[in-house]
Amino acid sequence: MSADARPLAVEARPRVTLICGRSGAGKTTFAIRYLLNARDVSLRMIWDTAGEYAQRLRLPPQRTVLELDMGIRRGWCLWGTDLWPGDADAAFEEFCSAAWEYAGHMPRRTIVLIDEVWKYCTPMRIPHALAVLVQEGRKRRVETVFLTQRPNRLNESILGEVTECVVFPLTGERGLMRVVQTCDVPEDEVERLRPGEFVSVSDRGARLRGKLF
Repeated sequence: MSADARPLAVEARPRVTLICGRSGAGKTTFAIRYLLNARDVSLRMIWDTAGEYAQRLRLPPQRTVLELDMGIRRGWCLWGTDLWPGDADAAFEEFCSAAWEYAGHMPRRTIVLIDEVWKYCTPMRIPHALAVLVQEGRKRRVETVFLTQRPNRLNESILGEVTECVVFPLTGERGLMRVVQTCDVPEDEVERLRPGEFVSVSDRGARLRGKLF
């Protein structure tokens, strides 16, 4: 990217959104609506290895360097592993590094969405480029959005930075307790959720209960 980097937004508020719930509960539908309705956004970068977001958004995925540049200019960039065949971990690390780099040149904020991030980190390990996005992203107006069925398998570098937690029905006691502890959501409230229903809690005390379908 040829333009000069923007000044660091040192006063910006951190924005780390965690969307969790079992398969089919509504996570992806919620995330897509969030991306479409978000305001003051220059770039949406989506880690889309299966091509699901490209299909549902009806947008072309980026499979070559030229397509990558076109996606950045369009403001919607959907990455898979095509540019790094056979090495998903290297592809993911490069995606996170590129998101950090591109965000530094954007006039408005960048949203980085990663589905099932537990596949690329563990409670004991997290890729350096991902940790930078989460912990330093606010300085470049980056909001990270994570979707997962297994919140108990996420690294503390992510869980400790969550500013908003959106909870759909969960499967598994460990995942449930991790969300209850991390997001301060009443356990009985989560247990009452049905598919399509969610409860959202922010670090500023706001609470919202909603239904997608």
